[in-house]
Amino acid sequence: MTDHALQAPPCPDALVVLSFFSGAMGLDLGMAQGGIHARLACEVDKTCRQTIAANFPHLPLIGDITQYSAAQIRKAAGLSFSQEIDVVFGGPPCQAFSTAGARRGLDDARGNVFLCFLDRIADLKPRYVVIENVRGLLSMSYPYVPPQLRSQPELMACPLTSGSCLVFIFPDKKAVSALQL
Repeated sequence: MTDHALQAPPCPDALVVLSFFSGAMGLDLGMAQGGIHARLACEVDKTCRQTIAANFPHLPLIGDITQYSAAQIRKAAGLSFSQEIDVVFGGPPCQAFSTAGARRGLDDARGNVFLCFLDRIADLKPRYVVIENVRGLLSMSYPYVPPQLRSQPELMACPLTSGSCLVFIFPDKKAVSALQL
């Protein structure tokens, strides 16, 4: 299945929201119930991509996040380089961080996809970020901080707290809050 681009211009007053690791769109549907609708989905799994294309035929869809730069993501979503992104959300693979598994973290290819996600977030510079993952993610040690994040003291100064699955990062508020599930 190939990627497909924006087919209809979005409402100009709508939030600019991008979804990554979209899977079967469960997180997207939850966000939509709160009035937050993605302008782009990013998913590598072929079956999930078919589901997204069937259920959301007008939603731009791209594949493997590691194969796209921030500029390519913006273009696929129909965004200009200067257009602000309000929300980026996604649920990167959890197997590398799960306490039910080997917890190889960044020594696992699936863990490195998480780092790629952080790099894209840093390049896209959204106002808000929502990351869904297992609790084990926060207890892993991370020797690597993406270079783009090193220059953002307001983000690095945030204390990390978490709920069972969802972590909300609000860099412009200098705080991190959580939803307990």
